[in-house]
Amino acid sequence: MRRQTGRAWFVPPTLTAIILLGMLRWGWAAPFRSPPEVEGYFTLISEKIDEIPYQIGPWLGVDTPVTPAATELLKPNKLVQRRYTNTETGEWFELLVVHCGDVRDMIGHYPPVCYPAHGWTLEGKQDEALESVEGPLPVGLYALSRRRGLETDQIEVADLFVLPEGEGPWAGSELALIQKAGRYFERARMGAAQVQVITPAEMPEARRREIMSRAVSLTADVLEAVRKGPK
Repeated sequence: MRRQTGRAWFVPPTLTAIILLGMLRWGWAAPFRSPPEVEGYFTLISEKIDEIPYQIGPWLGVDTPVTPAATELLKPNKLVQRRYTNTETGEWFELLVVHCGDVRDMIGHYPPVCYPAHGWTLEGKQDEALESVEGPLPVGLYALSRRRGLETDQIEVADLFVLPEGEGPWAGSELALIQKAGRYFERARMGAAQVQVITPAEMPEARRREIMSRAVSLTADVLEAVRKGPK
């Protein structure tokens, strides 16, 4: 029997160029550089996050360290994690605001994913609408617990994703909002923001809602900048 030998495929130079251009466009062959208007948009959002006040009435904020793992996961354009304490009552809440240059980097920072990955147990979740200067904002409210020796930490986390305005909702707590935006490369590279407000579980419910609404309102300028998108 005659043995067949392998044949080398010849790809015309023009077709090779088209393939390489396609790979560059879709981010497979080299990092994608955002257009100037998108880079300017990211700079504006970073500045707005920097402007989040450290004091609101009796509440004083202190920045807390961001874990290297979170920075590696999110590749943030800007990330702030801050603990506010009421100097009159001793109450506290934590505020996390992060903006990513790629929507898809947010997927691993969804509370049902990231908190259990760090030892927390998800006890329950409900949908809420928090009042803010932007109007009612849909958030996911997560109850979480974690054992530390003989003690158990319990917290409530309000979570909100924010996208540049387009067709459909621009803010919400569902991961599907992020996943949908991440299906299209150019859309994904317009980025997204996330706001989390963390309170102790023992806080009375009415007081929690009041504080969470106040905390989200601290980010009003950030939300507006993200929602408007690039010019």
